[in-house]
Amino acid sequence: MKWITRKDVKVDRVACPWLIKKFVDPSAEFLFVEETDLLDEAKRRLAHPFESPRKVGGPLKPAFGLSGEVSCLC
Repeated sequence: MKWITRKDVKVDRVACPWLIKKFVDPSAEFLFVEETDLLDEAKRRLAHPFESPRKVGGPLKPAFGLSGEVSCLC
């Protein structure tokens, strides 16, 4: 499965790929793109966004039974 987030990672987005690969998806591939291109690239590359400033948790919220406000998936 492909996962995507903004480039120029900070601490939170460095930890997320490790957590995803360790506990969620051992065969994960990670893509890092410009913030302005994030959602378009996610659709184009069939990747799951795991953190972004405007759409945190995004399409994964229902998959994990989450509802309401989510500040960070990992």
